[in-house]
Amino acid sequence: AMLAGEDLAPVFTTRVERTVRMVRVGEALIEAALDRGELSADGRRAAVCELELELKAGEPGALFDLARQLSRNVPLRLSLISKAERGYGLAAGVDTPAPRRQAATLDPRATVGEALQALGQAGLTHLCAGLEALRERPEPDAVHQARVATRRLRALLKIFKPLTQDEAAQRLDAELDWLAAEFDAARDLD
Repeated sequence: AMLAGEDLAPVFTTRVERTVRMVRVGEALIEAALDRGELSADGRRAAVCELELELKAGEPGALFDLARQLSRNVPLRLSLISKAERGYGLAAGVDTPAPRRQAATLDPRATVGEALQALGQAGLTHLCAGLEALRERPEPDAVHQARVATRRLRALLKIFKPLTQDEAAQRLDAELDWLAAEFDAARDLD
């Protein structure tokens, strides 16, 4: 019924070669999977070169330690856009999907700390997507989306100030303040 008598056909094709290694970082065990290849759709092609790190055992901080160590030798950048999203974007003729802001799902029984965590995760996801879009296409709308995400995260830290007095939150606030100033300067160029 959904196909209305038409044959099922691929929207895009993914061809990748995956190399997997297990890496020990202290007591942690991390799977490092490197995908190299390409996506194709309607004659358009996009290269794929992704490194996925998955914690198999140990403390989550080990993932960040490994990512920092790798980034000293290899130009890495965080991406929240999956190969499938890139493939559908390629099929639609869009290089980089637009940043997507997903509303945080809050349980009515959530504590204030749990609410802060959910809202913070949604805000950081929006900011990361905005920064990725900005790297791919430095246009006024991409700057605007990244500014909006930055502003929302700064507001979140202010609203939850009694819970965000630790050193990590203060560093995040300082980084967001710097980022906001950079975006303000970019906006003023418009």
